[in-house]
Amino acid sequence: MISPLIKWDHSESWCVAKWDKNTNRSQMIIEVNVGSDESPDKYILDHRIDGRCLYPATGYLVLVWKSLAEIKGKDVMSLPVKFEEVKIHRATVLSKECNYSL
Repeated sequence: MISPLIKWDHSESWCVAKWDKNTNRSQMIIEVNVGSDESPDKYILDHRIDGRCLYPATGYLVLVWKSLAEIKGKDVMSLPVKFEEVKIHRATVLSKECNYSL
C-alpha cells in the first residue's frame, strides 16, 4: 500500500463551496418550439444573421436571468442583474423542423 507513505500538508485551510442537493440545480431545461404557427416562440425564426436563423444572444441572457431568479426563489422583475464581460462562443442555428432544449 502506498497511502501510509503519503503525508498530507494540513497547514492551510481552504474554503469549499457547500453542495446542498435540495437547493442547487445542475441544469435547467428550456424548450423552444418554433415548429408550429401557434407557437409562442415562432417569432425567433425572424432573427436572421447572414441568412441563418439564430437564437438571439439576448435570449441567452434572459434564460440565465430566469434561471437565477428561480434558484433564488424570486420573480425575474424583482431581481435586478448586471451582466459584464459576456462571451458567447457559438451561435445556435434554428430550423422550423426541430424543437430545441437549451
